[in-house]
Amino acid sequence: IATALMPPLCVAGFGLAHKEYLIFINAIYLFFLNSFFIALSTYLMIRYLGFPRKKFTTRNEEIRTRLLMLFFSLLIIFPSAYILSGLYQENKEKRLLDQFVVEQFGPGNDPKYIDYEITETDSVQTLFLRLVGAPLSEERVAFLEEKIEQMVQKKTRLYVIQDATIGLERFRQLESQFTGVNRITEEIRLLEESQKQTTQETRELREELSAIKSDTVALVAISKEVAVLFASIEDISFARMQIANENEARTPTFFIKWQESISEKQIKSDMDRLEPYLKLRTRNDSVRVIRTH
Repeated sequence: IATALMPPLCVAGFGLAHKEYLIFINAIYLFFLNSFFIALSTYLMIRYLGFPRKKFTTRNEEIRTRLLMLFFSLLIIFPSAYILSGLYQENKEKRLLDQFVVEQFGPGNDPKYIDYEITETDSVQTLFLRLVGAPLSEERVAFLEEKIEQMVQKKTRLYVIQDATIGLERFRQLESQFTGVNRITEEIRLLEESQKQTTQETRELREELSAIKSDTVALVAISKEVAVLFASIEDISFARMQIANENEARTPTFFIKWQESISEKQIKSDMDRLEPYLKLRTRNDSVRVIRTH
């Protein structure tokens, strides 16, 4: 009882107190689901030990009681079956996306993936790919996005990040040294030795490195300002992204992660103020702000 019933009740109380009604409903359902299986296990153990059955005064009363028990049992079990089916489908699609990334950008491919992340909303899921190596053309990105949509049932967008993403924690480290820049310099040297890149490819990589140095210096200051102005933000990252089906240049993009205790209402309020601030601070109206989890 302490481990199965009390935690859902505590979460339900938290959701009710903060007017997070979805949290409240999910926690209350978990409470009743756990209660149902506790009662079911108790009933099975009683039948196994041979305790006498309850005697009903009439046959109609017995039938009515059994029908009520069956109705409430199905009412409790059906939503859990639906949730289980959704989790199975979600895990299946995640395995397919993992396999897709390894096949397209794993060992032996150029470019190679450094990292990837899958985020979801109600109707769309997004695959963020961080790559190193030969840049992807817009046609290739559009083709890969179409291929992903054929694999999974949910609409999926593909964001390709072909330069390093710098997080808030790394910003603090960069005050004393350019750790991220040194790592990218080492990657350039290794790529020149192992892949025998042409002079043109090397020059392009060094130009990207120069741009990252410039972004890094400015973003150290921006990260400090954001941490002071928006105390509810836990982490901020930055990248220049090439978006599928868009012909424009790489878009400056900020990835913002809020603290888990912050409500959706507060996050929306912060987003409304943060995006104009970043556009003004960077002097770039094409800046994008994306929420991460």
